Amino acid sequence: AWLAGCLPFKDPKGRVASKGLSYPEMLENMPRAMFLMNLEPEFDLADSSKALKAFAKVQQLICMTSFVSPMMREYATVLLPMAAYTESEGTLVNLMGDWQSYRPVVKSPGQAKSAWKIL
Repeated sequence: AWLAGCLPFKDPKGRVASKGLSYPEMLENMPRAMFLMNLEPEFDLADSSKALKAFAKVQQLICMTSFVSPMMREYATVLLPMAAYTESEGTLVNLMGDWQSYRPVVKSPGQAKSAWKIL
């Protein structure tokens, strides 16, 4: 995100932008719509019950995920099937600043697509 200039606290020209909400602030002031990418709140968040209660206030909750739980089917208004990293092709920059390319080792099931193709 840093190399691409996609930071929540910077504008496209790299200047400091307006401050966004922290995670606790967001739970208290839920937006009308949210987009969750590769996140399973019931498993990935420390206080998942608080987050799931807050999600009930969201009118549109779009989840782009490789794994769908029964609970996710209840709170998500839209589910976008995302290929897992072993089913995707791409390039990442590691902590040392080196670019690493990878290729899929298995085919994506059903209609799942790489995240960059969905976005």
